[in-house]
Amino acid sequence: MPGLPAEHTCLPGGVEGEFARRPRLAARALAALGRSVHHLAPGRSGVPPWEVVPRAWSLLREGLGPHWPPALLALAAKAACSYGLGEVAAQWERWRVGAAGAPSFRHREPEADPVLRAPLEATPPEGDLLAAARWAYAAYRQGNTPCWKQADRLMDHLRREVLRPFGKRLGPGEAEPRLLETLCWFLLAARWEVYRAFQRRGPMVPPALAADDPRWQLVQQACRRVCHRLGHAAPAVLDVGCGPGRYLNRLRRHFPRAELVGVDPLAREGTSPAGVHFVRGEALRLPFASGQFHLVLCIETLEHALLPDQACRELLRVVRPGGMVLVIDKHARYRAASVCPPWEQWFQPEELLERLCRHGGRGTCGPVPFADPVPRRVYWFWQVELPHRAGTGVRPAPCGLRGWFRTATRTKSQFSKRPTARVSPRRTTASRERQLPEGVEAWGLGGDGEPLANC
Repeated sequence: MPGLPAEHTCLPGGVEGEFARRPRLAARALAALGRSVHHLAPGRSGVPPWEVVPRAWSLLREGLGPHWPPALLALAAKAACSYGLGEVAAQWERWRVGAAGAPSFRHREPEADPVLRAPLEATPPEGDLLAAARWAYAAYRQGNTPCWKQADRLMDHLRREVLRPFGKRLGPGEAEPRLLETLCWFLLAARWEVYRAFQRRGPMVPPALAADDPRWQLVQQACRRVCHRLGHAAPAVLDVGCGPGRYLNRLRRHFPRAELVGVDPLAREGTSPAGVHFVRGEALRLPFASGQFHLVLCIETLEHALLPDQACRELLRVVRPGGMVLVIDKHARYRAASVCPPWEQWFQPEELLERLCRHGGRGTCGPVPFADPVPRRVYWFWQVELPHRAGTGVRPAPCGLRGWFRTATRTKSQFSKRPTARVSPRRTTASRERQLPEGVEAWGLGGDGEPLANC
């Protein structure tokens, strides 16, 4: 197979015999394996394709300074605004105003952008990285459908080559303006590449959701916990990357008083007949005020966020104090066996849990309990609860299992990973200890309820 080392082209004898009898099966299997290795293997710069955009952002932030040309600072501020990095864009705009004395930066409309008004060249450039990045951005942004395949090929080339000039010989602030401009256009094109990919692919999931789907069961349990903590109030639930609204439409049947909002880049804004309000937006910059929702769902959406840290900050920003964030996504260990877009990032459970709990939340993670062992290993859930502040947000329940833990355990060492430190034998009884597993199972996520969140 071209592109693979010799040691990876040898197959066991039984597999070779099966492929010899079924050549079409062999061709499909080898093609899928080649695509998987192509997406998984690092590029020429030594960076996996899904990490090129975060690395490009770090290089751009290190390389830019107040002494750079105002036009480059304005372009970088535009890229930062498109990714929801308002504080970064404001800093670069202050530098630009200080250098040129011009009025403050304002996001230009598409018809006023010279790149969008200029006609595309018939042959996309490949030798010049800057010209290739500008061409790809214009093709995606203009919606020029016949050029999208060529733009996809250019983006694969840029992911392998755009970071190569930033070797060890270039330190912070030593990059040339042309290299930094290339990074800006590449970042703008990468964001539109993801949007156009979903626009071409369309809805790939069925509109209905099975009642025995374990992902739906996790969502239902999380909403029940929020309702229990609110009492009889109607919770506000946000589904980030909702698609056709499968989870929200089903939540409406079980929680008719809940305020349900879905956000998606391809959503049709308005209220559906089921009472679900849809808003057009993306995970990197949610169009909502801080602390607006009690429960935020992010189901198989974070993997498409080009900056996962920024997306995690947005998820936690819109949750009220004492609220909950539920993320369902895929384990990074099994990405090599899949055929997925090059920007799609799967996560290590511990790393993503650390990102979500960075702002003081307490969380847990585990595999989604599918009956089939294959998706049970691939799909994982991360659940994070923000700390409660007196007088704001969701108030904790005064009784129930949580209240029992507060009276039956000693100090905060109950959240230790050592099982012997959870419950003090001097403050509880044998009957309550026997009731503990049933209470945890009834409380929430099959033994991963809030009191044992970090165990």
